[in-house]
Amino acid sequence: MNIPILLRHPGIWESETSYKSYKSDAIIVSESITFLKLISTIAMELDIDEVRKKIEVKYVVEGNSSPIVIRNDNGVRVYVELKKQLAGLVNFPLCISSCDKANSEIEFDKATGSVMCIKCSKYDSVVLTVVETDNQYALYVPEMKVKNFITDCENTEIMVSQIYKDKETLVSVMARHAIANGFNTKAKQSDKKSYVLIFRNEDCHWVMKASCMNESELFVIKTFVSEHSCSLRDRVLNNVIATSNFVSEFTAPKLINHKRIHNPADIIEEMKAIYGVDINYMKAWRAKEKAIAMLRGGPTDGYRKMPRYIYIYMLNQVYPQSHIRMHKAADNEFKYLFTALRLMIRGFEFCSPVVVVDGAHLSGPYEGTFVSASTLDGAGTVS
Repeated sequence: MNIPILLRHPGIWESETSYKSYKSDAIIVSESITFLKLISTIAMELDIDEVRKKIEVKYVVEGNSSPIVIRNDNGVRVYVELKKQLAGLVNFPLCISSCDKANSEIEFDKATGSVMCIKCSKYDSVVLTVVETDNQYALYVPEMKVKNFITDCENTEIMVSQIYKDKETLVSVMARHAIANGFNTKAKQSDKKSYVLIFRNEDCHWVMKASCMNESELFVIKTFVSEHSCSLRDRVLNNVIATSNFVSEFTAPKLINHKRIHNPADIIEEMKAIYGVDINYMKAWRAKEKAIAMLRGGPTDGYRKMPRYIYIYMLNQVYPQSHIRMHKAADNEFKYLFTALRLMIRGFEFCSPVVVVDGAHLSGPYEGTFVSASTLDGAGTVS
């Protein structure tokens, strides 16, 4: 399960629970992410130099008098559970602060006196996509002494012994690789411990085999045969297929801003322009729905957040003194919502004594009816 997280930086704490003057960014992480991975992911997204900077991560829980600081893996697990209970990008944003490390905290090369780092050619795609640092927040698994693994889903060079931070990253990389090279693959085996990918035509020798490292999230490529033994005809005459998961991953960053209009037709056009792949309208629509669910949660999450939205946000901030009530059945199931805004209540006494009631049937996962009551006011307009 992936969890979208809103980042706020580099703001100022005006009080214990008020973080102001910030900019916003967003990341998506796995629910099993560790503290070290979270820190490094934030650093990469916000372009913070982990070698020279300390990163402090806080968030505010309603009703708490002070912010909660994430210091270790246990703090991350508590935060993830909160996000799972109240899904959605805007819930529990992380407030990020950074400060310079003391010289004693920075790793120096004793021979040269320079900060320890990895230098590489800008064309070295393997090195560019590998996280290699020696500071206290380095991405590694201590018991396996693993320091170099790929975190970038846009890695283009595939080879044996490459290590990926998790299976999801490897799957995404291989999907991009297949589309970029114009052929289709299928998973022969896929579970928590292994991932075997073969060419769509099983007579072809193309294969990629990977497995997890010592029960961890890390996946390492054990076998990769990149040469095709099938005929060129088999590859050319097969239309390249992009799965809805791939398209949703491609679409998600464009939907972070809820005000942006990005419809299935736009997705179809972008997939064709960037990857040269044709997808139909339904696949684009499903991909958009998956991306929205990943970023903001599904309809179930919306109904779960409705009481909080109504009684805390609408009544107290947006429409004070209005009459808004939600009713539930005996089994705690949502029954109906009634809304009468304060301005409409005050204006009703000046309206004609005739009320027109109309209803519209709702479609989607949860069916029902939207009922409205209207009348004519003194100016002859519908209220």
